[in-house]
Amino acid sequence: MRRLLLLLAALLLAAGCATTNGFESAMNNHIGHLTYDEALVKWGPPAAKADGDRVTVARWEKTSGAVTSFSQGYAVSSRQSSVLTVTFDKATKRMTAWTLEE
Repeated sequence: MRRLLLLLAALLLAAGCATTNGFESAMNNHIGHLTYDEALVKWGPPAAKADGDRVTVARWEKTSGAVTSFSQGYAVSSRQSSVLTVTFDKATKRMTAWTLEE
């Protein structure tokens, strides 16, 4: 039984890492290719946008469902959110960098 639980835990951990690595790989592949207009189609309008002389920085926010954790006999619910910030070259409108905060 213990081996089964360890195997299940290892599989869940690996699946989480694969998802993160897949997202990072996809975002890195967008650098130099994805345009601001394509990002609008893909992710919708950003929550915030700032235009500089040479770059445009856009921020998309995502809030996922409530997460409940238990601590000292109490149930605590919270929402998980992530913020994707993408920088675009203003002349070409192509993505030059990105960050994800979770």
